[in-house]
Amino acid sequence: ILHAAKSGRVLPRLTLMLPLQFGGYQLLQSFAKSRNVWHDVSIVLLVGNFAMNALGYSIVVLLYRYSVQTIFNRQIPRMEWRESSLRPQPHPAIKSFNTHLLLLRPLEVFFRFMTVRFRVLPDIIVLGETRCGTTTLCSHLSSLSKAGETPIGIK
Repeated sequence: ILHAAKSGRVLPRLTLMLPLQFGGYQLLQSFAKSRNVWHDVSIVLLVGNFAMNALGYSIVVLLYRYSVQTIFNRQIPRMEWRESSLRPQPHPAIKSFNTHLLLLRPLEVFFRFMTVRFRVLPDIIVLGETRCGTTTLCSHLSSLSKAGETPIGIK
């Protein structure tokens, strides 16, 4: 989680902030004689952060299960208990789950899913091979006088 937080992922950063927010809430609760605005703000931030963590990790788990079972056509390994080992072994799926956590951005995926209606699709998509004139075509299209204007009646 620390590596993912250093690379700028939102969910691991929120996860690392959760104990700090809880500690700040405990500090405010112990020093404040009565309930004040900071107490209410800390509760709202703590509950909001917990809700975002729960939402994010539930999306990651669902996407992980889907990608392992559907895309890679594999079963998630089961945990086996070995009585002979002194130290418990980590679950075999932890490494692949951490890789999924690094690759997937669950809160960003959720935000994009919720705002899909408000995004504008392009009018033209230019496809082409290397050195076939797509850059020239794009610069010509953008230099036209009507390019970039909104259609009549749409504001």
